[in-house]
Amino acid sequence: MTFVTGSLQIPPGAATTATTLTSELRFIFESYNPAEPTNVFAEDLGTGLEEGDEVGCIIHSGIVALAGKRLVCQLHIGTNSTDKPMITMLNYNYIDPATTISISFAGIQSLDDIGVNTISIGVLINYGSLNTSTYLYIPTPTMPDPTNNTLTIPDRNYIDGNLVSYDWLGPWYMNCLFSGNNIVR
Repeated sequence: MTFVTGSLQIPPGAATTATTLTSELRFIFESYNPAEPTNVFAEDLGTGLEEGDEVGCIIHSGIVALAGKRLVCQLHIGTNSTDKPMITMLNYNYIDPATTISISFAGIQSLDDIGVNTISIGVLINYGSLNTSTYLYIPTPTMPDPTNNTLTIPDRNYIDGNLVSYDWLGPWYMNCLFSGNNIVR
């Protein structure tokens, strides 16, 4: 997926000697669709992983790891329609305003029809000394381009009992522009 940050600098994704203010890039996957309850992202995004496990992520552009650290993408297992599955990215350096970020996640589920399903992108700020947090960029739903099955859900690899093959279409790409203070357009 590809997106552009807004007009505010994003603090690092881990505490540093320069600041205790940290942030988290959050990718929240829609897991509730009353119109098509079977065409939603699974609680574990089809990975079979547990809460807090690491999801493979590939940074194509826009994000650099903090010195001495490795970028980490962690899975949050969704539990209901308000606690949705999420991937949180940590350990990145400051991200300048108007930065184009391109990222892919490995081994997550894709959907047959994404017409009503979204992935929201947001940035949470953690105030370490105050033990509180708030959103710098409010999660904004975006519609991903269709992609193929990532072969993480066995029953989606078969149609009427016959094994089918899928062509890999590459990473999801999305476009959304963060602009202003807690305003996304």
